[in-house]
Amino acid sequence: MSAPAPSTVPTTESSTTTVPTTTVPPPPPPPRQIVFSRRAPGSKDTQVQSVTPAGGTLSPPAGTPNVAFAQASLPLGKIVYEKVLTSQAQPYAGCGVAGCSQGIAGTIETGIAIANLDHSGEVVVTRGGNDTRPSFSADGSRIAFLRHLKGPNDTAFDAAAVMNGDGSNIAVVDQPRPGTDTDVAWSPSGRDLAVVRHENANYDNPGVVIVVPLDGSPQRRLAAGNFQQLSWSHGGGSLVGTREHKAPLQGYPNGFATGSEVWLIPADGSQARQLTHLSPNQIGNASFCRSSGAVIPKVAHPIFSPDDAEVAFLSSSRHSPEYALVFDVAAVRVDGSGFRVVRATPRATCPPPVNTPDGTGEDVDVLGWLG
Repeated sequence: MSAPAPSTVPTTESSTTTVPTTTVPPPPPPPRQIVFSRRAPGSKDTQVQSVTPAGGTLSPPAGTPNVAFAQASLPLGKIVYEKVLTSQAQPYAGCGVAGCSQGIAGTIETGIAIANLDHSGEVVVTRGGNDTRPSFSADGSRIAFLRHLKGPNDTAFDAAAVMNGDGSNIAVVDQPRPGTDTDVAWSPSGRDLAVVRHENANYDNPGVVIVVPLDGSPQRRLAAGNFQQLSWSHGGGSLVGTREHKAPLQGYPNGFATGSEVWLIPADGSQARQLTHLSPNQIGNASFCRSSGAVIPKVAHPIFSPDDAEVAFLSSSRHSPEYALVFDVAAVRVDGSGFRVVRATPRATCPPPVNTPDGTGEDVDVLGWLG
């Protein structure tokens, strides 16, 4: 009897199939655009829109906050702003050496508030004064603002202050004694503040722009003049701000303000440069909507482009016939060339909407740049 044949067990070869990985490219950055807010006369609704630097119409990404970008921290999902807390007004009348007068006098209390990007969850973090000009540091960890303080003999002044991003640990950076601070802006590194300081609280002397290091290092003086609305470049090499333009006028030894201009202030302390030349050399007048009066066109809220090559800002020079109370969105290169209006705001109408003053048009503000 022969031996049984060995059994055969079928085998299965294992094979590994390599699935090619698919790399999803990141979404393209938004095109370069200037983001602004607008509110129609008499309306409470604010819309966020944008234009290209050449004036083309765009739509900003969904969820873009309707406050200046310096007042928003996207990592935290928060915005910071000043808020009117109480307001009291009463009529007054009286006579003196100069004659008799009457009008409205009152007091106002403003505080700093923090909320979510959609304005929900508001928390007021300062009270009892007139705190203003809040902005986040680049990383959102801290907030700078002007703190309203009481001095000797019931005098009042403002001082640059900082607090944590949640409103805790408020500290005055440096008390301007005597004097007052009128503006404050973060450096891109978050290590310094740019401050406009006046030697007395009556604002009757030229201010000076100084850099205040938060580590206690010596302060640096950058430029003298009544600058306002400072904004630092992304690279940290310069700031922009607005400054009154003054023309000679009899009876005014220091000249009379006929408008304001955008200025560039180098952070190394070299000479500040005027970027725009929009103000008239004499006081203008206008007749509009049943009244007439002096016209002082202004610029406001200058902000650097992402590459620091241009500055977007507000300009009312085109609206002198309406008392220069309406602002366009404009831009200029940092060498002072290429000024243009990129978004022309409709002119004010007469009569104006109900419950709005004569000369009122759209309320427009530059929020920042994207792209």
